[in-house]
Amino acid sequence: MGLSGGLPAGARKSLARQLQASRAAGIVYVVSAGNDGPACNTIQHPLGRYPEAFTVGNTTHTTDVISTSSSRGASAVDPTNPAEPFYLKPNITAPGSAIRSSNNGTDTDYGNKSGTSMAGPHVAGLVALIISANPALAGDVDRIEDIIEQTAVKKTSAELCGVPPDTSTQVPNNTYGHGRIDALAAVTLALAEATPVPLVSVGSRKTHGNPGTDFDVNLPLTDPIGIECRRGQPANGNHTIVFTFVNPLANVSGAAVTSGTGSVSSSGIGPDPHEYIVNLSGVSNAQILRVSLTAITDSAGNSTPTLPVAIGFLQGDTSADLRVNVTDTNETKSLSGQPTDDANKRSDVDLDGRINVTDSSFVKNRSGDCIGPGCQAQP
Repeated sequence: MGLSGGLPAGARKSLARQLQASRAAGIVYVVSAGNDGPACNTIQHPLGRYPEAFTVGNTTHTTDVISTSSSRGASAVDPTNPAEPFYLKPNITAPGSAIRSSNNGTDTDYGNKSGTSMAGPHVAGLVALIISANPALAGDVDRIEDIIEQTAVKKTSAELCGVPPDTSTQVPNNTYGHGRIDALAAVTLALAEATPVPLVSVGSRKTHGNPGTDFDVNLPLTDPIGIECRRGQPANGNHTIVFTFVNPLANVSGAAVTSGTGSVSSSGIGPDPHEYIVNLSGVSNAQILRVSLTAITDSAGNSTPTLPVAIGFLQGDTSADLRVNVTDTNETKSLSGQPTDDANKRSDVDLDGRINVTDSSFVKNRSGDCIGPGCQAQP
């Protein structure tokens, strides 16, 4: 939650209790420090002076230096009580001077604004990015704040604010806090701490004969590359790739072809929430195509930023050795007359539910096709 605005000095105890309860409930309170600088000990307003608040100072983005108006620490919960301990404030700084923002005049009215109220939203947005990168961090206020502080660009100050005064080399300090936020570094650290979404398998799925008679060709994520040797379905060039996960999926940002000839015609979480289904179209034969999922999260809070898989498409390559030859033809002939099952599915290349002369003739006609340097497939 992002909060900005001054409050009367008397609004103390009730707000402090509310802030403590909200923090215990897993809410990050990003609070603007105020614009009473440049003197020290000027963070006076609730809620910014409370230790439970994540208080934000204001830098000028063109110079990366603290803005003159940004309030400085240290700060006491009750500044009228000489016995109150002082806390280091602000916790962090962010750009807040000459920030392009909307005005309230019309829907198209924009202008440049300055102040800690413009710095706070940068930090609130960064909290959202961190949770998006690693959903398991949702509700972990301490760790989210630690990540922002640890990855901040460290800034020292000669202002020597604080009680006792800061040193000129001290970080954190009562001018910049732990430094100026670095969103990329914070998100990178959050991603590094994420538990990857556990995957069961990736397969190319085809229906053989009657509806419901589906068989998947396994597509390993590591070498050797899985080969889809069957025709496209429902038309040549159309294929369905199924990613199966251990836990039900919560979200997948999308799927894309990252190399090779073909495109994603549709994708989404399947009727079984453990599956993410990618439908491909326009896939050429005799090539390696790469498909990648992005921003995957599951019901257990695990997350994976990118999940790529390489797929070899070579019709007739029943032996999956990247070349169609007599070995494939003889293998298909030897299975002639058998109904399709999980063991012989690769030889039912025409997908009619039975291995027969149509399949062996098809494989023979593709003889010589291959994947690799110097290979040329038949049209």
